[in-house]
Amino acid sequence: MDQGAYTITGPGGADVGPFTARLNVPQALVWTNQASVNTVDRSAGQTITWSGGDPTNFVSIDGSSFILLGSSPVVASFHCETRISDGSFTIPPTVLLSLPSGAGASVGGVVIPTGSLSVGASSALTTFTASGLDFGFVIASSSTDKTVTYQ
Repeated sequence: MDQGAYTITGPGGADVGPFTARLNVPQALVWTNQASVNTVDRSAGQTITWSGGDPTNFVSIDGSSFILLGSSPVVASFHCETRISDGSFTIPPTVLLSLPSGAGASVGGVVIPTGSLSVGASSALTTFTASGLDFGFVIASSSTDKTVTYQ
């Protein structure tokens, strides 16, 4: 969604009444060093940089890695958050070293990439009320994802 103010309405139904919610979508967050993050040296940490986004909110940095040990899959993942206003974050080696390393696994003749990295942000949570709901909210979020190799 483009930056700006939105109004979301629903007519309601048998269990939930009609509602109106307002949502302010902030400037998009841009992962600025995405092109240079391809192979992650787990022992050195990995710095992620960005621009844009709502400086009062948080950026989410998520990663995962997959390998096969024999025929058994091993998957590990992490989630880090910091303030958007920081502009950068270094994923610590202690986090990255918990991920399996490798360049891909072949499953049924198809090579599956082992690693992924995602950088994203959300708008502020906006609540609304409607009969039949205990709690209603809207939020806008976006992320940029890419395949990486953890070594």
